[in-house]
Amino acid sequence: MFERVARMRTRCLVAFAWCVLCVSCYGPTHERPHVDRELEERVDAWESARRDGDSGRDQREQLEQLALRHPAHASTLLACGFVAHEDRDVEGAQRWLDAALRLQPRNADATWLRACIALELGNLPAAERMTEQQLRSVPDHAGLHEMQASVRYFQGDLKGARESLERAETLGAPGWRVQYHLGLIAEGLGELEKAREHYDRCLEERPKHDRARSRRNALRLD
Repeated sequence: MFERVARMRTRCLVAFAWCVLCVSCYGPTHERPHVDRELEERVDAWESARRDGDSGRDQREQLEQLALRHPAHASTLLACGFVAHEDRDVEGAQRWLDAALRLQPRNADATWLRACIALELGNLPAAERMTEQQLRSVPDHAGLHEMQASVRYFQGDLKGARESLERAETLGAPGWRVQYHLGLIAEGLGELEKAREHYDRCLEERPKHDRARSRRNALRLD
């Protein structure tokens, strides 16, 4: 989260898979089962191409053609936004995500990625505004609380960031990731013993988390 917004690319792929598997979660939509199936096929093709080292450009074009044929299918718009972001097409990602949010204003994953992009662009006020507004509508979304923690961290409100992370964990955010970022916060507050404890908990779940191990080993507890 705090190191390039929690290694954003990894988190995007998780949310990307979520948006394909969990359609129609945000109220009335015009989702259609046959479009859902075609979306899943298009996403599988794109992911396969990327795994094989291909740019996935052709598969992205096919996905966007699906969105143009079904402009009221919010899950496809959301998927297009994630793919555009993976291709570092910021303007394209924003355009698709905004379209998804017009259809589903309470779509927390679309808001999450829009806020991530705002942080990437250095627009902290926009990231804060989008996150706080969406949390009022969807208060039980773990990712939004993680984003709130990120915003607070960059604002220098470390204690507030800690509170947001703890809420995110209670709502299902991965414990290892929360513990790693709690370690960063503890370091920032000068609580080095607590930082080591958080890194140890992270490493219990993710023994190969090199960044956590490196930071733990660098702590000086004189």
